[in-house]
Amino acid sequence: MKRITKRMLRLKGACEDQVAIFAKEWPHGVTPSMEACQRAAAIGLNLYWFAENMLGATALAAYDAAGVPAWAAYQAARATALAAYQAARATALWDALQI
Repeated sequence: MKRITKRMLRLKGACEDQVAIFAKEWPHGVTPSMEACQRAAAIGLNLYWFAENMLGATALAAYDAAGVPAWAAYQAARATALAAYQAARATALWDALQI
């Protein structure tokens, strides 16, 4: 893929707040690379929006498929964290009832 610019993003209908984040990091645009993708994720750019609006059908399908195991891991970790939170709140409630 060629260099990505804020103009390209605007032409595809990107939200202005996302364009501003992009432009602050890459005022003259960026050539896609693993480093750039990781940085985009780290600074809060919406990678899924980008994929949906900038990738062709085959590349988008591959992107979606690659995300399935990561989403499942996220959901499992979230469920574990929620269970721990609920257990801690139950203990805190019991402790409060003892006061």
